Amino acid sequence: MPAILGIAFLVMAALAGGCASQAAATAHATAEGSVRIQIGQRISVEGGALEIAFQAVTSDSRCPKGENCVWEGEAVVALAVRSGSLPEVQLELHSSAKGPSVGTYQEWNIRLSAVEPYPVTGRAIRHADYVATLVVDRGQSDELPTQ
Repeated sequence: MPAILGIAFLVMAALAGGCASQAAATAHATAEGSVRIQIGQRISVEGGALEIAFQAVTSDSRCPKGENCVWEGEAVVALAVRSGSLPEVQLELHSSAKGPSVGTYQEWNIRLSAVEPYPVTGRAIRHADYVATLVVDRGQSDELPTQ
């Protein structure tokens, strides 16, 4: 009987751990402005008027600290955005001028201002360690924020 209790305890602990990792992915309320978001996290802006999910870093070719590179490289992030019951839209934002750093959705502007951590020679970045800093505001698509 004690073995069964031990197994039951381990199963409950595993389930509780799964719930804790899900909590990290839950929506966090925020207002317009700068916000940091981790991969797998979904944020809610202005009480759900806009939801943004950080899905992936699809490319990271930034020049590592301490290296001399011919080009600066860039990080590219994939976001999913939606508002209310409208369909989700995919945005791909770039950390350099090689691609758009600003995306628009409805009346919202979403600008990628930073991707962390910055690469260091000899150190691999785990996908789960990426954090993007976004600047979110309402505006017209022809009034995009400058970099």
